[in-house]
Amino acid sequence: MRFNELRKLAAFVFALVFCAGPAMADSAGTTAANFLKIPIAPIPAALGSAYTAMSGVDSIMYNPAGLGLLSFASFSGAHNQYLEGITQEYGALAVPFSWGRVGAAFTTLSSGDFDAYDENGSHIGQTNSSHMMFALSYANSFPYVAEDRGLHDRMLMMPDWSKIDDVERYRSQTFRFSFGGTVKYIRERLDDTSSSAMAFDGGVILVPYKYVQLGASVQNLGQQQKFSEEGFDLPLTYRAGIATNIVAPKRLVVVKFLADAVKEKDRDLAFNFGSEIGVNQMVQGRIGYRTNQNLGNGFTFGAGLCLDRFSEDSYFVSGVRFDYAYIFQGAFGASHRIGLQILFP
Repeated sequence: MRFNELRKLAAFVFALVFCAGPAMADSAGTTAANFLKIPIAPIPAALGSAYTAMSGVDSIMYNPAGLGLLSFASFSGAHNQYLEGITQEYGALAVPFSWGRVGAAFTTLSSGDFDAYDENGSHIGQTNSSHMMFALSYANSFPYVAEDRGLHDRMLMMPDWSKIDDVERYRSQTFRFSFGGTVKYIRERLDDTSSSAMAFDGGVILVPYKYVQLGASVQNLGQQQKFSEEGFDLPLTYRAGIATNIVAPKRLVVVKFLADAVKEKDRDLAFNFGSEIGVNQMVQGRIGYRTNQNLGNGFTFGAGLCLDRFSEDSYFVSGVRFDYAYIFQGAFGASHRIGLQILFP
């Protein structure tokens, strides 16, 4: 094989095996775009990626139907300091309109330079890879009440914001239903060769009664991604989840419980669990567990700080929160996610 071909092979193996990191089992790696399996947003990551039934701007990455329950605009951005010099960036925006909610998101992963070897184990130089995804989402929910925009529907579960007032009069409807879809553009560059593909996500959320949400989604439906004239399936994923919480008077303490069942195309059925305790809508502590964590013990941890409580006289921090997630990756150490969310009531 020529030198360039060997470099491409080394980069391709790196992207399919190493970049997917904890999202892979021993038999996995047979799909393309495995970077999509790496959790990036700090809140879902700290909750063990049990986010299918939750509502928030980060729902774009798990179940687009979660956007349909939002009554306010918000932005989420994050940086993931991953393994061995690998870094990941993320940004998402959700905006409500009378005819539905629109969301957009991107995520990029860069490997940095790494050594490449041929099939005989000989060093052939250095190479790198980059991976990116752009997404556009639409979601809507029923019933829709125009005057609720910018207010918190007390039936729903979402990240804590002290600056969102509750709906003054409780709605008589006994359920909420939301649906959503996402179109994705995926592009990966391995050495000096690139490949792209289109994919689709779809999902639903049902709120049968107060503080209980049921969600289901399918991710990465789409065409094969071709690399060096060989096609690889996208990481098709099915998700189902439940979310519930316990709310103390005046929302002084809110405890959330979340659970997901996740079936990836190249992996066995797995389960994700998460819990969050929030105090005074200001400080949150999070813990999660993933049964399919290949590196580390499966536990995830995180914390959040909502600056709304400090923003009485400061517009700069009004509707701003910071979040952090810690995931132990065994012999590779730990990965750290730092995120910023901004609320636009």
